Amino acid sequence: NASLWELPGGKVDFGEHPRIAIEREMREELGMQVKVEELYDVFSHVYSEQLQVLLMVYRCQPGPLAPQAIECKAFTYVTPKDAMSYNLAPLDREIIAQIVNDPTIS
Repeated sequence: NASLWELPGGKVDFGEHPRIAIEREMREELGMQVKVEELYDVFSHVYSEQLQVLLMVYRCQPGPLAPQAIECKAFTYVTPKDAMSYNLAPLDREIIAQIVNDPTIS
C-alpha cells in the first residue's frame, strides 16, 4: 500500500544470501551501504492464501553514504518508539513493537 510506511528491504533473489540481499536492497532503495550484522529475528505474516511473507530481520550499521529517496517517496530516521505513531505496514508494526519492547536494544 503506497500510503503505508515500511522498513527498507525486499525480496531475496534465487541463490542470493539474505545478507547480500540486504546490502543490495539498501543500495537500490536508499543509495546507502550497511554493515550487516547478526540475525535479530524472523517474522511471518499471512496476507492471503496467495501471499505469505517471511521476513528475516538483521541488525545493521549504516555506512558512510547518506541515504536518499531512490525507490521510495520519502524516508526518515526515527526511534522505534516514535515509529509506532506512523501508518505502518502490518508486519513492520509487529517488528517495531517487538524492538520497542526488547530490553537488549537501547
